Amino acid sequence: MGSLLKKSDRIVLMVGLFIGCIALSHPFLKGFLSSRSPETNLSKVNGRPINLEEIEVRIPEFADPDGKINLNTANTEKLVEISGIGPVLAERIVSYRSENGDFSSLAELKGVKGIGPSTLSRVKDRLKVESVSP
Repeated sequence: MGSLLKKSDRIVLMVGLFIGCIALSHPFLKGFLSSRSPETNLSKVNGRPINLEEIEVRIPEFADPDGKINLNTANTEKLVEISGIGPVLAERIVSYRSENGDFSSLAELKGVKGIGPSTLSRVKDRLKVESVSP
């Protein structure tokens, strides 16, 4: 099957992301370009204070062709999508990974509190283990 998005869909997505980034940064660019001296205080744009803490940028995830979730990259929200893994168990998996490093096999999930052989057999078809490239 290759990829879930056709080439034309990918182009539209990339153009959309580019336009979205420009739209988000427009007030900041306008304030920067309209400043005529290096001493201009850019803490306000168009009379409003800039608060970068409130800006949230989400990068879309491309669906994996095999539909499996990588244990070494999944966050709690992604893990909760799997039937049999709730928010508490998902948090334990992410904590285990941060404390012990990346998973090398699905069998390592047995080291996470609350995951036994029956839970592992229920969720193993939806998970995979791939190393994260640096």
